[in-house]
Amino acid sequence: MGFKLDKSQIIILFFVPVLILISINVVLYMNSQDTAEDHAKVITSIKYLEALEKLRDYVNDAHFNRQLYLLDNEKETFAQYNKSASMVDSQYAGIMKQFTVDETQSQYLDTVSALIKSKFDVLNRSLEFQKKKRSQTKYLKPLIEESASLQKKLTGTILKMKNDELAKLSGTQELEKSKGSFTLIVAAGGSLVSIILFAIILFLAVKNGIQAAQKVGTHKLTPDELETIVRERTAEISKINTRLYKEIEEHKKAEEALKQSERDLYNLFEQAHDAIIIFTPDDQKVLDVNDRACAIYGIGKKDFIGISMQVIFKNIPENVESVKKTLSKGYYYNFQTVHYRKDSTEMLMEINASVINYKGQTAILSINRDITERILALIPLPGS
Repeated sequence: MGFKLDKSQIIILFFVPVLILISINVVLYMNSQDTAEDHAKVITSIKYLEALEKLRDYVNDAHFNRQLYLLDNEKETFAQYNKSASMVDSQYAGIMKQFTVDETQSQYLDTVSALIKSKFDVLNRSLEFQKKKRSQTKYLKPLIEESASLQKKLTGTILKMKNDELAKLSGTQELEKSKGSFTLIVAAGGSLVSIILFAIILFLAVKNGIQAAQKVGTHKLTPDELETIVRERTAEISKINTRLYKEIEEHKKAEEALKQSERDLYNLFEQAHDAIIIFTPDDQKVLDVNDRACAIYGIGKKDFIGISMQVIFKNIPENVESVKKTLSKGYYYNFQTVHYRKDSTEMLMEINASVINYKGQTAILSINRDITERILALIPLPGS
C-alpha cells in the first residue's frame, strides 16, 4: 500500500512552495529598495566629501595668501586673498544649500561657520594694521598667532567631518555587502526548495490521478489528459521561476550600482591632494596608500604596501606614541613631525589621523600634508 494524498491535501501542499516564492520576492523587493536608498546615500556622501575637501582647500589658500601678503605686500597677492575668501563663503553656502546632514554634521557646520567668521575677522584686522603700521610688523605677531590657531581648529574640524562621513559610508557599504550575500543565498536556496517541492507535488498529483482512474473506470485519465496536466503545471512553475529570475536580475543590477559607488569612493581616495596612508596600529604595517603618497615619499605603491611606517619616521618613539594617542582617542589631529623620503631627505609633515574599519580590521587612516616649503617661505631671509 503506497503513500496517498487526497485532492485537498495536494492543494494545501501546493501552497507551501508558492508561499516560499512569495516570501523570496518580498525579501528581494525590500532589499532592492534598501539598496537603491543606500546607493543614493553613497553618492550624496561622496559629493559631500568632495565639497568639504574644496572648502578646506579654499580656507588653506586664503590663509597662505594672507601670510604671503605679509611678506611681499603685492596687490596681486591681496587680490588672490580676496578671491580665496570669496570662494570660502560661496563653498560654505553651497554646502548648506545642497546637503541635508545629520545632527552631528550640522553641529560641525555651525562650528566651521563660527571659525570662518572669526578667522576672517582676524585676517581683516591684520590687514588694516599692516596698512597703518607697515614698518612695525613685529606687532602683528599676536594676530598672526591667533590666525594660525583658528586655522588649525578650522582644518581639524573639517577633517573630523570628513572622517566621520567616511566611517559612516564604510559602515553602510559593509552592511550592504552582507545583506546582498544573504539575499542571494535566500533566493537561490528558496528557489531550489520550491522547485523540488513542486516536482514532488506534481508527481503525487499524477500518481493519485492514475490510481483513481484505475479504481473508477469512468474517471480513467487518458495519456492526453495526463500530458495536459503535466504541461499546465510545468507552465505554472516556469512562470513563477521567470518572475523569480527577474527579481534576482534586478538585485544583481542594484549590487553592481553599489560596487560602482565603491569605485567612486576609491577614486576620491586616489585623487586627494594630500598623502593618505592606511596602516595597522600594532606593527604600523602599510595596508594601502594613494598616488599622492607615492609621489610625496618617492616610493612606488607595490613597494609602499607592506612596509612598516617606522621606515619613514625620523623620530620613531614620538610617532609610535602618536599612534597610541590616536587609538586611545579615536583621532589625533594637526600634529607635526618629520618624515623621510625614499632618498633620505627630510619633510616637515602636518598629520591628521583617525581610527577606521578597513576590510574588517582596525586600522589608522593618516592624512599627511608636506608643509616644508610653506614653513620655509614664512621664515624671513637674513638681512630682510
